[in-house]
Amino acid sequence: MGVLVMFRGRRVFRYRSVAEFIEAHIKGMQALEEKQERELADQYKDQY
Repeated sequence: MGVLVMFRGRRVFRYRSVAEFIEAHIKGMQALEEKQERELADQYKDQY
């Protein structure tokens, strides 16, 4: 079975399981959060 990710009517990725999809989503969200934290810290450094 698996999880099929669609974007604008096109298949962009297929995960083997829901667990694999969730794991990838969590890792992506963590990476995004870390990136945003670095950018925010850089903005504060530039201001002060």
